[in-house]
Parts: sequence; C-alpha cells; structure tokens
Amino acid sequence: CSGKLDTAQPEWAAISTEVKDLLKGLLDVNPETRLTAADALNHTWFTANKECTSTNLRKSHMRLHNFADAMKLKVVTFEPGEFLVRQGEIGSEVFLIRDGICDVIVKQQSGGSVKVATRAKGDFIGEMALSMSDKESADMDVMNVGGLGKARTASVQAVTRIVATVLSRAEMQWAVDHDYRLDSEIQAVIKSRQMELRGAQ
Repeated sequence: CSGKLDTAQPEWAAISTEVKDLLKGLLDVNPETRLTAADALNHTWFTANKECTSTNLRKSHMRLHNFADAMKLKVVTFEPGEFLVRQGEIGSEVFLIRDGICDVIVKQQSGGSVKVATRAKGDFIGEMALSMSDKESADMDVMNVGGLGKARTASVQAVTRIVATVLSRAEMQWAVDHDYRLDSEIQAVIKSRQMELRGAQ
C-alpha cells in the first residue's frame, strides 16, 4: 500500500483541503512520520488552528506546544535584554519559545563572549541541561548536581520580547514517554547545538 490518496475521483470535490491533509497524515506508510491519534486530535480540521497541518504536527516543537496547551503549563515572558538562562546555572527546566527572538551567547576561556546562534518561535531553550547523557555531559565539562540537571552550557538573552512555555524535567519526560518520536528528534537538536558550542571554543 502506497498510502497515497487518489483525489482525482469526483467524490473528492466536496471534501475540504483540511480533511485531505489530515487523511494524508494518517495514511503515511512511514510510522516515524505518520500522525498519531493525539496528533490527529490537534489537527487543523479539529481545532481550526491553521498552523496545525499534518506537516507541522510532525515537528517536535508543534507537538510540544499542543501538549503544553493541553496541560495548561506555565507561560512566561522576558523583555529585551533579559536572560532566559545563564551559562553555568544548573538547568531544571526547558523553555519552548512561542514568540520572539533571542541570542545564544557562550563565554570563552579567554574571558570574552561570542554569539553562536539565534533562536526564535518554535525553538527549545535549555534542553541540553536536561537531556544530555552522562557521557556527553562529561565531554562538555559540565556537572550534574543532585539529579536536578546539568550546568547550562550557554547564556540565552532576549533580543525582542519573548513569550515561552516552561516545561520541567518531569513534564519533558512525560511528553517523551507519550510520543516515541520526540526523544530522537530532541537528541538530533542537541547534537546540532553541541557542534555550535564546539565551534565557539
């Protein structure tokens, strides 16, 4: 089975674009990208949220946003110039940016600082301190304190006003446990960010 819809038949003329998109997501033959039942309930056809297409729902940040909204998690704001996290702090939570732009800044051994990246809507902030394995954290010369998290490897400063959802370690773990794709996607993000940090050293 190819999982493709034959929408050339006349019966499809009365079917909305949103329904077609939902069905394509549910009939995806690849289980890694196929919409889950939870994804389907958050789809545009059910929610009227135009951003919740099948393509977007496959993205980890969109699924986490939907989880956060469903669980009514805390939303915080940061004004321009404020720090979301500071390098060296022990991380106990992850921020999922809903709106705004911020810079990732790394303090170098020479004493100077360098901007290594910019984050915006849909990006995670702070996931490395919660998600890195013990081996990876040792390689990055960070420390684990009391199981609460690891030291932040960079500072993140708001460029514009930031609106972000806050997820604790337990909430992140719950989301991963209920969405088998999240863990591998977050690990891929972490590897990319480790490369950014190494480039700043």
